[in-house]
Amino acid sequence: MSVSVIDASFVLQALLGNENKAHSFHKLFLDSKTSVHAPTILGYEVTNGLRFTLKDSLLASQVLQKFAELPIQYFSFTGLQLKQIMELSYTLQTTAYDTSYHFLAHILNGIFYTCDKDYFDKAKHLPGIKFVGE
Repeated sequence: MSVSVIDASFVLQALLGNENKAHSFHKLFLDSKTSVHAPTILGYEVTNGLRFTLKDSLLASQVLQKFAELPIQYFSFTGLQLKQIMELSYTLQTTAYDTSYHFLAHILNGIFYTCDKDYFDKAKHLPGIKFVGE
């Protein structure tokens, strides 16, 4: 079984109507040979993204409900893993949040899917990352 790790940039673009991103997103979840994973922070990042993207709180709640129903396996890091994430984020000059997704893909031998061009540009020299572009 292949492992995919997704971040908030990918989730939000797919849930908020970017058709190209939504197609890639749905393919991950429809592929029975792929398991989708994320750090536990994903829920907070998606919730915050909806809060500041959508002005209609009812619509934001509906989108969040769709997100909550996705079969994502969540992962909590150990103290040692958090230290490794922090060190990598210093090396890449990125946030620990963004780095945590890529780190998770690394430890699970999977692929990290992101729409975050800034992070991708800083980390593309490392294995296990795929930019879901325009």
